[in-house]
Amino acid sequence: MKTDFDKVNEWLIQLFHDFMILEEQFLKDSAYSDVTVKELQILTLVHTLGTCRATDIAKNQKLALSTITITLNRLEDKGYIERKRSTADRRVTHIILTSKGDELCATHREFFHTITDNLFDSVYGTTENKLAGEYEIMTFAKITQVAHYVPENVVSNDDLSKIMDTNDEWIYSRTGIKNRHISTGENTSDLAAKVAKQLISDSNLSPETIDFIIVATVTPDSLMPSTAARVQAQVGAVNAFAYDLTAACSGFVFALSTAEKLISSGAYQRGLVIGAEVFSKVIDWSDRSTAVLFGDGAAGVLIEAGASQPLIIAEKMQTDGSRGNSLLSSYADIQTPFASVSYESSNLSMEGRAIFDFAVRDVPKNIQATLEKANLSAEEVDYYLLHQANSRILDKMAKKLGVTRQKFLQNMQEYGNTSAASIPILLSESVKNGIFSLDGQTKVVLTGFGGGLTWGTAIINL
Repeated sequence: MKTDFDKVNEWLIQLFHDFMILEEQFLKDSAYSDVTVKELQILTLVHTLGTCRATDIAKNQKLALSTITITLNRLEDKGYIERKRSTADRRVTHIILTSKGDELCATHREFFHTITDNLFDSVYGTTENKLAGEYEIMTFAKITQVAHYVPENVVSNDDLSKIMDTNDEWIYSRTGIKNRHISTGENTSDLAAKVAKQLISDSNLSPETIDFIIVATVTPDSLMPSTAARVQAQVGAVNAFAYDLTAACSGFVFALSTAEKLISSGAYQRGLVIGAEVFSKVIDWSDRSTAVLFGDGAAGVLIEAGASQPLIIAEKMQTDGSRGNSLLSSYADIQTPFASVSYESSNLSMEGRAIFDFAVRDVPKNIQATLEKANLSAEEVDYYLLHQANSRILDKMAKKLGVTRQKFLQNMQEYGNTSAASIPILLSESVKNGIFSLDGQTKVVLTGFGGGLTWGTAIINL
């Protein structure tokens, strides 16, 4: 009798698929409901290999290292694996299972023994309970388009010297800023809407296909409606939900992290993430310590489902509200029939030295911790796109991380500090100028830091 091996192979594949569906249901109803079948496969491989590294797993599974790293990050956070590190440079030397991971693998083996013991009954017997369900498919997000917009009105350091006691040399030597773009009437939603329209137009999309709009800003047109809602109306994205995210100069990084999770959930296919500020309306133009620093602008990205690898390799977001008074803006008086509380000023105020120290002390630690989560050295990153606050901060960041300064891209000399818009403006300019493209081949660190205090890093595949 001649055996049709193609049919046997097809049957075995289907059988294995059915086993995985059954085990997925088993996991959901067990003490290990936080683990997916795909994560369990990685745990089983770690158990089989014994002492191994992420590169060994990636090679075995024929997957990108960044994809494996994302899974390992989740498994470590859940307590199933432990990364052993070198005491010399903190690099990961190998990966082992924790006792929790060992227990899950033992449960997995017991499950499959039970299944195989009853295999022939399942194949040849008549059963009313047929295996059903769908294989879990992981959805990855990707940035497919970038755009930026700034007001036409350019205000130079020399222009500022005409209205306050300052000069070009004083400003540039301390900040690296030469110019800033200042609105002559456009509000935050106007800038953001121009970016949104450009993103949609350049992608040849209909506004109706946008699922969500997130605008990171601390200078909204109004608290209600949100700036994002105004943008949704201006561009005609009638099917999109929209909201603002308030995290100051970290806003775009926080918003991108949020959007990536929305896409990866599988519930949404496409969204806009925009950072937009009109800081000129909250500045005290008689205070040279702050007025020379800030500018107006907006930029953003179109984020969509469909990537073959994760957008965010690793991330770390932080907040310390106990230091929030170091950078303040837009206090609202309480004037009601029941209370009367007035604040000195609603304009922006900043403790410059405290913010500078925070940036050069806490932010590099955040970047280094994120690099460790991604199992990357600082030199393995192609570019660093950090919040554009001060060129001296970037100098110190590069030195602390041991990275050549050329990897830290900079455009603050033209735009000043645009808060939540600074990172996406730099990102958009870098793509438009051909420094890198959106082909998934470039590893980029995005790091924001500022009011809140907030700071955060996302290492992304662009």
